[in-house]
Amino acid sequence: MPLPRWAGVFVSVLAVAVEGHVVYLFRHCVRSVNASSLAPFAGQPFPPFGVPPDNCLPRGLTIFENIGQQLRDEVMARGADGVAVVADNVPRNVDSMHALARGLGLPADSPSLRVDSAPFAHCNPPPASEEQELLQQRLEVVPLPINDTANLVAVDAALRGQQNITAVPDAVVDAAFKGEHALAATAATTFLMQLGGGMDVAWGRLTPTEVYRLDQMQVYDWAITRRAIPIERPKSSTMVAAVLAALSGETVDAAARTSAPHTTIFVGHDTDVNGVGTLLGLGWSAPLLADNTTAPSVALRFESLANSNGVRISFLSPTFSGTAAPGLPLHLSPVSNDTVAKFCSRTATVDWHCAGTKPATMCAGVWSPSTPSLRGTLLQ
Repeated sequence: MPLPRWAGVFVSVLAVAVEGHVVYLFRHCVRSVNASSLAPFAGQPFPPFGVPPDNCLPRGLTIFENIGQQLRDEVMARGADGVAVVADNVPRNVDSMHALARGLGLPADSPSLRVDSAPFAHCNPPPASEEQELLQQRLEVVPLPINDTANLVAVDAALRGQQNITAVPDAVVDAAFKGEHALAATAATTFLMQLGGGMDVAWGRLTPTEVYRLDQMQVYDWAITRRAIPIERPKSSTMVAAVLAALSGETVDAAARTSAPHTTIFVGHDTDVNGVGTLLGLGWSAPLLADNTTAPSVALRFESLANSNGVRISFLSPTFSGTAAPGLPLHLSPVSNDTVAKFCSRTATVDWHCAGTKPATMCAGVWSPSTPSLRGTLLQ
């Protein structure tokens, strides 16, 4: 099987033909954002995105279509019956799924495409008082981003409002992170969406390099609010279970297939990418963006290795600026090469009762109701 055209700098990650099962977990397209919280700090209104709130920008859909074209050789190697693409029912995720499918060469009515919110389902979160305490603890222990002061100053310089975000101290209020770093994260997200959408960024006051650097502020915000396992367990246990089932060769749509797809692609949210990474204890790098970024159109890639009895994990990220083909080149960065036992041990954080299933076949020899390290509830 030929190497994917996008292997690029990290060609060694895909230096062998895929023989097991592959799972991609994508965040959706570049989209419009609501930056109303920044209005008091901006010297002028943000330009409109031109689409309804939270919907994909046209260039964001082009990025996803280009990603599909680059993945086509690998994903479609066994034909349309060898792939399943699953999105929840949020419009931007459905639109992203169809853009990816166009790139893969799949028609809009292909049975390989499915809207199904079940793998993305959440269970009951911790009580607000417990979440408040957890976030306060995270605020006290998570180190500040690299170049923190410079980044905050850069945001204020770009916004040019009568009030600076640095005048608002960080705090956890009603189980929500507030203050200068939360505002900086919102600004960083807004500027990145503008960049990815091919718009004028920060009224022309930031270069693409500066926008990429500000992604650190979003990652810091999420390190406080989204990287605590007790918070992420009810949000992402179901998705981890779905990834594990697909890697084990268990079909995600048994009623429609006679065999499991070779490649399963989930199109979800940044919360899904982050939550799965948190529960599995993963960290990643991207050439342009901040470490552990959950920027639009990024993906975690899991591959079960039939011959070596292991799981290879990688991180896929696009290029948002300066390319004739939006999104390209893609970058595939290595994350981890696990034995099956090591990979399954990562799922000790999963609440299997929340997920509504037992651990998949791959981990049947690792998990049992008596496994000492089991922290979730295993269905009997």
